[in-house]
This record gives sequence, structure tokens and C-alpha cells, in this order.
Amino acid sequence: MCVVGPTDSGKSSIVRALRWALYDSLRGTRHIRNGQHTAKVVLGFPDVVVGRVKGKEGNRYRVNDSWLDSVGVGVPPEVSKASKISVLSADKDVELELNVSQQLHPAFMVMESDSVKAKFVNMLTGGHVFDAAVRETNRLLKDHESKRQQTVMLLESNQASLKRFDHLDDREQKLKTLKLWMERLTTVTNLMVMIQDSVSVLESTKKQMTSVASRLTNVSGVVDYVQSRIERMEHLTQVKVILDVFRDIGGQYAGVSYKSASISHEIEELGKSLAALPDPMCDRCGQVIGAIIRKRHLH
Repeated sequence: MCVVGPTDSGKSSIVRALRWALYDSLRGTRHIRNGQHTAKVVLGFPDVVVGRVKGKEGNRYRVNDSWLDSVGVGVPPEVSKASKISVLSADKDVELELNVSQQLHPAFMVMESDSVKAKFVNMLTGGHVFDAAVRETNRLLKDHESKRQQTVMLLESNQASLKRFDHLDDREQKLKTLKLWMERLTTVTNLMVMIQDSVSVLESTKKQMTSVASRLTNVSGVVDYVQSRIERMEHLTQVKVILDVFRDIGGQYAGVSYKSASISHEIEELGKSLAALPDPMCDRCGQVIGAIIRKRHLH
């Protein structure tokens, strides 16, 4: 489409309004008329209506009946998508307003360099998608190769570090042997403790047996003493029998004479004395009694 008209008829104003609404090309408030507070542009397309209103109160865009408030720099993507018009960017330094051209501008792409022309033609034909895919693939491949090299270096470093542990199998075998010896040592230690306990028990038993033997020795002495006392009792019994005999004889001769009575009394006294004598004196009992009898016969 071409806008034709005499000078100062508003042709450039129409182009500036299109660029302002679709590209956000004018900044500040220079597009607002003197005495007005806002500028407004409404563009009608076959299937959509877009517009822009900007003033001191804010910057707003319209897509049909929907409004986008508080918009900053640049055209909202909803407006570009609805109008299907946007700035083409070959790279960060080269941009192209493809759908609108200003007055006295050269023909499309005539004044651009070959590299810029190639970039924009590539974009218009969709080749930039493949280029972007190739660039992303190359980037991923580069990253993958870098990670692979890092992994290889890390693997080599780990292998070098693992060489320090090559002797672990021998250490493990030695550890098993030491564990077996420790178990045996534990068993021997337990046996030693049991032996020590048994020795303590034996020593205690030995002491008890010594004490019992000593007591038995004392008991043997007591038995001997009791036996001697029993034998002494047997001697005293014999003496008492003899005394009983003499008592009978004294009874028979009680009326003979005073002297006989005196002798009988003397015999009884001697018998009592003999009964009170210790054991060594019992052996002389027969001699004493014989002497008394002989004396009696003489008188």
C-alpha cells in the first residue's frame, strides 16, 4: 500500500502513527498535540482491532475489547501476535521494520550489506530456525565434549587415586587372619580366667582341708583323752568292787572289837582316798590294800 498526497497533507503523520502503534518507534511526548493530554491510534485489520493510548496518565494497548495497562518499553507480544506485524531482528545491532517504510527511504534491502541481506532473507524463508537449531546443537555438542573431557580427566584422576588401594585385598586377608587370632586369643583368655578361678577354688579347698585336718587332729586327741578316761573309769570300777568287798568284811566283823572297827574305818578312808587319786596311783592300789590286809591279820 502507498500513501500519496500533496506536501503537508499528513502522509508522514500516518506513517509515524503506524510506527508508533506497531513498533513503539517514538519516545517521550512529542507525538502528543499541543493542548492535548493523550495520543491515540486505532488500527483496524480484517479480523482484529489493535490500538494504543498514551499520555501523562500511562501507556495502554488494546486488542479488540481487551486492554493491556501499565506497559513499559516495547510493544506487548499480544499486540504483535494479533496484528502479525513486528520488528525483525537479524541480531542485536540490526533491526528491520518490514511492513512500514518512511518517506525517502530506499527500496527494501537495497542499501544493506550482503551479510545483513543474507540474515534477513534467511529469516524470511525460515532458515534462521535451522540455523538456531544448528547453533544450539553445536553448543550442546561442545558442552558434551567439554563434559566428556572433564569426565575422562576425572576418571584418570580417580584411577590414579585408586592405585593407592591396590593392597586392600592383602590387607583384607591379613585382617581376616588377625580376626581369627583375636577369636583364639579371646578363647585362651577365657580359659585362663577359668583356670585362675579353679586355682582360687583349689587354694580355698586346700585351706579348708588343712583346717579340717587340724580339727581332726584335735578330735583324735579328744578321742585319746576320752579313751584314757574310759580306761580310768574301768580301774576305778575295780577299786570300788574291792571296796565293796571290804565293806562286806567290815560289816561281818563289826562287833569284834573297837580295834577292828577302827581298822574297818581306816580301810574305808583309804578306799575313799584311793577313789580320789589320779590314774597313775591306781597301779599302787593293790599294794596298799595288801598292806592293810596284812596289818589287819597281824593284829
